[in-house]
Amino acid sequence: MTCFHEENEWFEGGNNHYPTNISYVSSFDALDAAIEYFADKERFPMVEHVVLAGHSAGGTSRKCLRFEYRCLTIFIAVQQYIILGNEPPPGITLRYVIANAGSYTYFSPERLKPVLADCTTFNDWKYGLENYQYTYRADLFSTYTSRVQMRVRYLTREVRYLYGTADLDSVDQSCQAKSQGAGRLERGQLFWKYITETYPGPWIGTTQKVGFVEGVGHDPPAMWKSKEGQDALFSFLGYGTDNDFRLSAPTPSV
Repeated sequence: MTCFHEENEWFEGGNNHYPTNISYVSSFDALDAAIEYFADKERFPMVEHVVLAGHSAGGTSRKCLRFEYRCLTIFIAVQQYIILGNEPPPGITLRYVIANAGSYTYFSPERLKPVLADCTTFNDWKYGLENYQYTYRADLFSTYTSRVQMRVRYLTREVRYLYGTADLDSVDQSCQAKSQGAGRLERGQLFWKYITETYPGPWIGTTQKVGFVEGVGHDPPAMWKSKEGQDALFSFLGYGTDNDFRLSAPTPSV
């Protein structure tokens, strides 16, 4: 079965719009199925690692697959899937790489930039956890406790954030996005500042790290081909190291 999702809803976990007799298949259901398929040891006995990597809007860009020895890299939606997605199948390690995201999902209403008084939807999904409209893991939004568990799970997942230091603009100029910063670089810096200062813990610099690609703007090939991009994608295979990733982002003016 082939499902189609409207405009940008696919990268935030939206339900399908076509075929019209089915309306409950999330784009994240499809991603779950892809991971389970390639984690099947009978089909792919050598695959040990899966990398979910995305560039641009919300940590999204390409929908393609790339095989490496013992590793499958899937380029698709990332940050919202980190929050909601299922645990990896047994015998598989899962890493997420977010590059030059256009916005981020915050776990609370706090923002480090002023929120316009008439921007009442600044904390709606995918910018925050309010007003979630889809079927995929809707149970996670039902109680305060489940929302805390969602955030705790996010912080224990292995994530690499990549920022191009020349990626200063953003297509998303909504009030929700502007409350996170002026452009992609600042939004990334402020999100990292937000989660590390609001939820400090041993995950900082271990399970989650930040890398900066000097002089690169909104350029997916340049980001992935950079040393930082290659380290983020493949360091756990012994190809490079991300030990020199910064533990903190340079602080932008707020």
